[in-house]
Amino acid sequence: MSLLIALGVAASVLLLLEGLRRYSKKPLIEESLAQYSMVGEGEARRSTFDRWIRPLAVRIAPRFTFLQPLIQPGNTAANVAYAGHPLGLDLETLLGTQIVSGLLLGVLGALAGFPRGVAAGVAVTVAFTVGGSLYPLVWLDSRAKERQQAITRAVPEALELLSISVQAGLNFDAAMTHLVQRLEGPLAEELGKFLQELRMGIPRPEAYTRLLDGNKSEELHAIIGAISQAQELGVPIVKTLKEQADEMRMRRLQRAKEEGARASPKIALVTTLLIAPSALCLMTSILLFHIIVEVGSQFGVFFGGGG
Repeated sequence: MSLLIALGVAASVLLLLEGLRRYSKKPLIEESLAQYSMVGEGEARRSTFDRWIRPLAVRIAPRFTFLQPLIQPGNTAANVAYAGHPLGLDLETLLGTQIVSGLLLGVLGALAGFPRGVAAGVAVTVAFTVGGSLYPLVWLDSRAKERQQAITRAVPEALELLSISVQAGLNFDAAMTHLVQRLEGPLAEELGKFLQELRMGIPRPEAYTRLLDGNKSEELHAIIGAISQAQELGVPIVKTLKEQADEMRMRRLQRAKEEGARASPKIALVTTLLIAPSALCLMTSILLFHIIVEVGSQFGVFFGGGG
């Protein structure tokens, strides 16, 4: 029983941390001062993670590398890339962050559990420690999914702009540079890194491979694969981009239909389990109220007839 209580408390703490992460916003005045002030600008932009957690994580991680196979699954390296290395994380810094998070929540669990007994204290401490060490992975997976979804949503617009620029007479690299300057978000960041690698002298096929390895968006893979193949075979890039733009419109329409089809059962479930019973209870209560009032009025209970 104490183990179930400990797991419930650990889940509550993790949900609270996730809620605070999702809904906490930096005050507008603080953001403005951090952006425009000339004194202490670098310090103002440093987050709590950079000031406190990162130095401790970097110092601790080399001593606990033996834990890496245990608390970091095989897809962690890919998720770090898919998430765009948030907060400048790499695998070693993430390992240190997991250890720091586990230790902090473990201490919190010990303080909360041991006053209720040794068994409860051990159970709560273990649950908090495990939950704290796994929470950075959950956060990283969430960031990776959000970033890849943002890239997928931005691909059709980027392809249209790229196709128009090439049709207007720009070569492919110039059109890509124009696209990066016009777009914002993770797709612009990835394409910007791709162009930077080309300027550094990395061969184009290798730059394409790096771009695809760092992302799992099916739309981006389809477009980059088609462009790479067209350049290798000597096919006019204008024709390839136009065909890909037409195909992307069809895929976007198909995806909208699929999302609508997936939403329909959810709407029906909510209607069946929540809205319909609520409406039935409301109608029943109104009907019972009128019946009671009518019966009471007949016997003079509610309207003073018996006085």
